[in-house]
Amino acid sequence: MTDIRQGVAELVYTKTGPSGRPLVEISTPSGTRLVDLLKSLEYVAQEILPKLSPVGCAPCTSGVDLHIREQFEEIVRIDIAAGRPV
Repeated sequence: MTDIRQGVAELVYTKTGPSGRPLVEISTPSGTRLVDLLKSLEYVAQEILPKLSPVGCAPCTSGVDLHIREQFEEIVRIDIAAGRPV
């Protein structure tokens, strides 16, 4: 099992999400306060998204879906070929 590091969020980007549009998913540690998340989102919107998905002008993120969720407490990684935990 993998421990989630406290205070560390994960950002995942794909050019084609379920809706067919680009998708950014941010998963935060359980118990993250909204005010703390908002500080991070400002940086993500200004510094990271324009580099990942050049849509329109640099500060524009229209057309990019944003999903925010809490991380699970325990994660088991599975080797698909072997069918066993890694």
